[in-house]
Amino acid sequence: MITTDRLRSIAVWSQDLTENEREHARHGIVEKAFAKGAYICHRGDRLDSWIGVVSGLIKLSTLSVSGKANARRSPLERLVRRGHGLEE
Repeated sequence: MITTDRLRSIAVWSQDLTENEREHARHGIVEKAFAKGAYICHRGDRLDSWIGVVSGLIKLSTLSVSGKANARRSPLERLVRRGHGLEE
């Protein structure tokens, strides 16, 4: 579970929740950090939750039938409650 302040700092959408909804959301959120190069999940994994990225760079890749990796990188900026919601 994360604090209300942490929820507000990482999830701009939380400002639109009622106090009860925000409380329910923060009880269901677990924040994890991953080392560079670590796998977050693999194709075929059963996911029982939604995964969001607060900050950093993620690499999405798939393997072709021949085993060749096809990767794409996408920078993600940390969402904050100021400006247009993106930290400059």
